[in-house]
Amino acid sequence: QDPEQVDFNLVGKEMAKMLMNRHMEQLKFDETLSSKVFRLLIKQLDAQQMFLTQEDIAKLEKNYGNNIHRSLLLQKSTEVAEACHALYAKRVKERITFAQKYLQETDFTFDSNRTLKRTGKLKVADENYFTEWPKDQAAANNLWKAMVEEAALSETLRRDNIARMAQEQGKENPYKSDKSVKEIISLRYERILKAVLDEDSEDVANYLLSSVALAYGPHTDYFSAREYDRFKASMDNKFVGIGAQLKAEDDGATKITGIVVGGPAAKQGELQLNDRIVGVDHLNDGNMIDIMFMGLEKVVDKIRGPEGTTVGLKVQRDNGDTLIIEIKRGSIEMDDEFAKGEIIESLTADGKTQRLGYIKLPSFYVNFQTGENKCSDDVKHILERMIKENIDGLVL
Repeated sequence: QDPEQVDFNLVGKEMAKMLMNRHMEQLKFDETLSSKVFRLLIKQLDAQQMFLTQEDIAKLEKNYGNNIHRSLLLQKSTEVAEACHALYAKRVKERITFAQKYLQETDFTFDSNRTLKRTGKLKVADENYFTEWPKDQAAANNLWKAMVEEAALSETLRRDNIARMAQEQGKENPYKSDKSVKEIISLRYERILKAVLDEDSEDVANYLLSSVALAYGPHTDYFSAREYDRFKASMDNKFVGIGAQLKAEDDGATKITGIVVGGPAAKQGELQLNDRIVGVDHLNDGNMIDIMFMGLEKVVDKIRGPEGTTVGLKVQRDNGDTLIIEIKRGSIEMDDEFAKGEIIESLTADGKTQRLGYIKLPSFYVNFQTGENKCSDDVKHILERMIKENIDGLVL
């Protein structure tokens, strides 16, 4: 269903009722819980503590910090979620704009004694939790100056190290004709901004509702519809798509880093390694969507679709060619993730043969729709076979 057609106020109310009536913790749905939810919400929005300020947080806390439990029950949760996200998105835009300007105007010499504190270790329940964020706009600007310089230093050191290794091996420096350090860092900031500005009503509601669930403990969570679909696909060890591995590039494109043997892309034959996807026509109806700087998970969502349907990809090649490639989606099984077993024979110290069963379970899996293809069933069948073959021991 289109996220814009979902009543997340109603979703929030129903979720609150489920937690109050059915969660084993039986927490009081009160101001104390609201305060915890608010702290988790701020942490979910600004996990690296680099966009919001203590002044911003104090303003939001005054308006919503102790009332989230009421907002949920009164079907007003989107008001809280949207207000917090709007301020967050505004600050992201301001910080990225500031960072890109500072990046272009500054000649870094890397000879200062400036230090940069990494993400704080305070827990949500700590009284001084929000002191981990910069105090005000001036403090935020100073933080970003240090972060920009650190990013430039890290990228410079990385390139120098690769250039040194290439020289030692008699190879050409791979960054000789590449974008400059400043260009690469600027593009990374562009991707951060685009990802935040692309967030829709489902993403915004997800920040709040996930925080409500996590307030009950680390083993309680809320899945948005997109997250649930991804979870089901990962648990099934099977998905419908084109059979290609993707990677987000600094310049905003999505790069093909692998093609599944026997998959739809391999069978179609046009898509190549290192091709850069810059647009996706999800329905193959001529409506090509620009995916530059789009989050990788959302790019994957647009490429995937019902089995047997076709997706159009706008692809750029290293030689400068741009082409449209149409691929019919198909089902791809992740065979490497299924349970496997073998019996290994070895000699003991006294010369006797020992038979050890070895079962490898790379991941948990089940088909939620049919209840079949369960890892527990597969492991059971392997065990039963090994017992019949008289193993002396088992490694799982």
